[in-house]
Amino acid sequence: MSEPAVSLHILPCGACDLHESVVFSDRPQDSPHRVQGPSWAYLLRSPDTVALIDTGMPPEAADGGRIFPGDRIVPIMTADDIVTARLAELGLQPADVDFVVNTHLHFDHAGGNRLFPDHTFVLQRAEYAAVEAGNAGPWCAFGRGVRLLDGDAEIMPGVRAIFTPGHSPGHMSLLVSTRRDGPILLAIDASYTTETFDPARMGAMQDPSAGAASVLRLQQIMRDTGARIFFGHDPEQAKEWRHSPEAYQ
Repeated sequence: MSEPAVSLHILPCGACDLHESVVFSDRPQDSPHRVQGPSWAYLLRSPDTVALIDTGMPPEAADGGRIFPGDRIVPIMTADDIVTARLAELGLQPADVDFVVNTHLHFDHAGGNRLFPDHTFVLQRAEYAAVEAGNAGPWCAFGRGVRLLDGDAEIMPGVRAIFTPGHSPGHMSLLVSTRRDGPILLAIDASYTTETFDPARMGAMQDPSAGAASVLRLQQIMRDTGARIFFGHDPEQAKEWRHSPEAYQ
């Protein structure tokens, strides 16, 4: 049986200007250096399904808008980087999307949720617990409701959610099977960059022990499947991979 015909569009959604200690856990808090980490959403299409993975940063962050006080995390984006604008570049409207996946609920991954008021959102039960506890950000809207996952699960044919807690309690990565380009592992924020894909050098983790186990698990999945891995905020890797409107198929 052949692999399902899935295409993957990597949607540029701006960047975050970050104090380097946010990205590299072994850098000092008083370092003068900063890193610009690109922010992404992802569109998955099969003959029967269109799924949006993450929704980028809040629209009010465009054109110099600030979300947080201070300069530890500074969004950099324009109106073109709002996720609905990226969909429009592909000739799509929100109504063309069947469902939305939140890999986790941080502002740069769930910030555009309210732009999809008629959609069901898919996320891990362990991540949704933050909403139930009143600890989620104000951007965490969920349209018509949520479909909660408990660990690994098939999101759609050819796309599997991989439970990778650590960065957040219910963080998940995605394994995407494309016919021509082969398996692609979207690490999301289980590892920010190629450099942090190491249990000893991870970036921001709520639970470092769980994060280290998730990195090791992704490394094993790569060995088992031959998948290439795309990291959540790697500025160098961003130069090497195809961005929308081009696709991996």
